[in-house]
Amino acid sequence: MTHNFINDIENGKKWVSAETISKLALVLKAEPYQFFLSESWWNESGPEIFSLYLADITDSFQRMVAEYRQRYLGEDPLKKAH
Repeated sequence: MTHNFINDIENGKKWVSAETISKLALVLKAEPYQFFLSESWWNESGPEIFSLYLADITDSFQRMVAEYRQRYLGEDPLKKAH
């Protein structure tokens, strides 16, 4: 991507595809949705969004581990270890 292309995006002269947004997010170490939020909104709500995002990832990971333990180790996730 050239500087001119980035400048045209910033000035609303060009629209970008989802693929381009993904590439920009990767390079900038950002989440794609952050490009669509105003700075003031992100500064006010960012910590709350990150907290929800982290809670969701943690919950998903715990469910995945329980599923794998049941599938591969035959453990019953509802049964408490003594």
